[in-house]
This record gives sequence, structure tokens and C-alpha cells, in this order.
Amino acid sequence: MPQKGVTAKTQVSGNAYHFNKTAICLATVAGYTDGYGLRQFNTFVSFMSGNTTSAGVYIGERKFHSALPKAVAILFFLVGTFLGHWIIAGKYRHSHRVVLVTSAAFMAVFVILNLRVASIDEVGIALLSVSMGIMNPAVGRIGAESVNLTFVTGALDKVGGHLGMAAHGTAPLDAQGSWDTHLRRAGVEGVLWLAFCAGAVFGGFVTKRAGGVELIPAVGVLLFFALLRRDD
Repeated sequence: MPQKGVTAKTQVSGNAYHFNKTAICLATVAGYTDGYGLRQFNTFVSFMSGNTTSAGVYIGERKFHSALPKAVAILFFLVGTFLGHWIIAGKYRHSHRVVLVTSAAFMAVFVILNLRVASIDEVGIALLSVSMGIMNPAVGRIGAESVNLTFVTGALDKVGGHLGMAAHGTAPLDAQGSWDTHLRRAGVEGVLWLAFCAGAVFGGFVTKRAGGVELIPAVGVLLFFALLRRDD
């Protein structure tokens, strides 16, 4: 019996590490895509807090045309999160794979339209925001820690919160083992923030230097993890 318990804990820890790697890569894609959207459209396609503030300011200034792209991003990100959660909650076979493939499909449509026809900013913002919204629930947890892939304000808040609790020497109420500490969870959230930031840095470097094909690597990463992803 003790041996069995040890094995179970090891498996939980191992699974958390596996999903950590997946989450890191997807968070990097999100940061990269968000950086692309900011450079290309002056609008975030995954960071809706920034869009909400910007839209509110523009509306207050009666600059409704300037607020429109932000409002489009917010609306279609919401549509994307609805679709992503709807697919996963339906418990369809390979639902997490379907989520990533669907996210990649919307992004691929954007790339094709961007190469083939004169793009309309609002259409591009809508496609990329839907893609990010769908992707966000692809990895909802790392171990017992709930995470977000496409925005990191909450991640920074959790880093501070976990560090504060770690300073008091307390353990998470839902800890899955002695290894599952507030310090470890702060590290998980911090790594996701760093991954998102690294993606944004790369997106800023590449955007407008690759002839309209900047998002093809992001599509490839989504499809790659769709092939590897196993549903829980």
C-alpha cells in the first residue's frame, strides 16, 4: 500500500510536469500572437484588460472609431472562450486536440487572407482573438493550480499571492503532496509569465519582417501539440 501511494504521487507530479511543458509552449504562442496583433493592428488579441481600458478611454473621448478594434477583439475573444469551453465541456473524444486544431484553423485562415487579399483590420483582429480565446482552456490546470495561457495579469497576481503565503510557511489547502507548495506554484505561474513575455519579444522582433507569414510558426506549434495532447 505505501508503495502504491508513492507511485500515485510520482505520477501526479510527472503529469504536472508534462502539462507544464505544454502550457509553456502555448503561453509563448499566445505572447507571440499578442505581440503580432499589437504591432500589426495596435490592438491586443489576447490581453483583454488592455483592450477594455483603451476602449473605455476612447469611448469617453468620443473617439468611437478608435474604440471599434478594441471592442471587436473583446467580443471575439469572448466568442472564442465560449467555443473552447463548450468543446471541452462536451467531453467529446480528443476534445483538447479539437480545441487546439480549431484555434490553429482560425489563425491559418487569417494567414491565408492576409496573403491573398487586402486585409481589413477588424476581420484580422476577430480571427486572431477567436483563436486565442479558443486556445486558452486547452490547458486549464497544472497540477492543482488553475492557469491561463493567453493573459498574464492573473499569473502575476498569483505569483505575489503564493510568495506571500510561502513566506508564512503555509501549504496550499488543495496540495497534492509534500512537493506541491506555494513556492512551487509561484514558480509555475512565473514561468508562464516569462513564456508569454518571451513570445511577445519574439513577436515584436519578427512582425513586419517576414512578409506576412509571421504566424505560420504559431500555427505549426498549435498543430504539433494537438497531435501530442492527450485528454484527461
